[in-house]
Amino acid sequence: IETVVPPFAPMYLGSVLFEAGHEVKIVDVFPTDTLDYCQVVEDFSPQVVGITVLTTNFLVIKNIIANLRSRMPKVKIVVGGIHPTVLPEESIFILDSDFAIVGEGENALAKLCENLENNSRSFSIPGVFYRDGDRLVEPPSRYAEVVDVDKLPMLNYDLVNMERYLGYPGYIRGILQNRIMVMICGRGCPGRCSFCNSHEIYGRKIRKRSIGLLREEIAFLIKRYKIRGIYFSDETLTIPKRWFVEACEMLQEFNLPWGCATRISLANSETLTMMRNAGCTQIDFGVESGSNKILRLMHKGHTAEMAKEVFANCEKLGIRTMGSFIIGNVGESFVDAMETVQILDEIKPNFSIFSFLTPFPGTGIYDFAIEKNLIHPKYYLNKTHDMFMEVKPVFNLSEMSNEDLMKIRALCQRKVFFRNYISCVNLQNIKIIALVGMLMIVSPIKILKSIYECLKSRSLDFLFFAVLGKLNEYERKKVIQ
Repeated sequence: IETVVPPFAPMYLGSVLFEAGHEVKIVDVFPTDTLDYCQVVEDFSPQVVGITVLTTNFLVIKNIIANLRSRMPKVKIVVGGIHPTVLPEESIFILDSDFAIVGEGENALAKLCENLENNSRSFSIPGVFYRDGDRLVEPPSRYAEVVDVDKLPMLNYDLVNMERYLGYPGYIRGILQNRIMVMICGRGCPGRCSFCNSHEIYGRKIRKRSIGLLREEIAFLIKRYKIRGIYFSDETLTIPKRWFVEACEMLQEFNLPWGCATRISLANSETLTMMRNAGCTQIDFGVESGSNKILRLMHKGHTAEMAKEVFANCEKLGIRTMGSFIIGNVGESFVDAMETVQILDEIKPNFSIFSFLTPFPGTGIYDFAIEKNLIHPKYYLNKTHDMFMEVKPVFNLSEMSNEDLMKIRALCQRKVFFRNYISCVNLQNIKIIALVGMLMIVSPIKILKSIYECLKSRSLDFLFFAVLGKLNEYERKKVIQ
């Protein structure tokens, strides 16, 4: 499905560069795009091309850079994001880039572009690795300067076509609504989850934007884009507490439905009640497992009993819940996995997502797997994958067979079938459902292919995303007309 999340990292980088007087263009390549992105870049004729690199799209980026090099051999290529932050050397030499930025890129990229524009050969900038022939040149300090989020300019939304990100289904799950805006209030997460590497870029210290700046941006988005709701994509929205209390008071002024993510350990009944009074209709939780043994190994900071209490409180308050779960964790047995199956019946999330464990570089699980010789250190050079859409586990660090992992995931999917999808069939969504039915009749090929994938994977996700993809395509054509 085409993402409903704008490319925030390039947008913040682009906004900073635009404010500094540079010409900026963002090319956000969607999975279904047929445009020649290299031609788009070539027509713009930039001095510098910046690319966000994830571990899961490493091979895709390698091909993109090779294409750019063949058509624009003199352009300087800068890579950033989580993979270059953890592994800058290979992000330069294997990807064939000129520079790699480690950490938050706004200040480092602005300084680098200034030096390049002035034909300076001095690239001694914190966080900026570069190559001199076959030699890697390291910066004076490994990480780029930590950004003061209140000094960042408001996002320049004109750098992208925002209509692409305001389509259905929106981020408020269970309600098929367009014009739901995704926003970010700050950076950093205090969690120490063994499978997560976001702290490598943003650190564990929470840095939140001031309430006044958020109020100004929300008012702008309502006026400019007629938004009907907000999803805050901060990893942990609800801290610091004093800031969050003020944020909830501010959100009441706009009377918009909103959703967010937070940790189970931070969602006490007082906080949940305050959120509901401020318009919160959905909270996403990383439940991950129903086994306390596995939760301890993952360093989640909560227990299964805490999850049950939080989900029960959300249900009482009328707050919809989304639970994410990871199957195939280190040391996980079939008995442990069945505890996850069991907790689904007890906490009853309104929407659930299941993925197989992926050991990303920069995580504790990756280090463990390398130490035990369980994976190849550069596994991402052989396969591009989507951890949420994989039919079979790419890795298996558990005590189960691949077949058992697939059975557990299929069992979990069947248990949440009604809550995930059928619950959308209600009077509130009736117009959208009728439109979807018409689109399926007019354009059946993609839908039939997705039904085949559903039968093969025992997951409805392929069909659901295909249908919503057609709906978004239809909505975008209406906007263009």
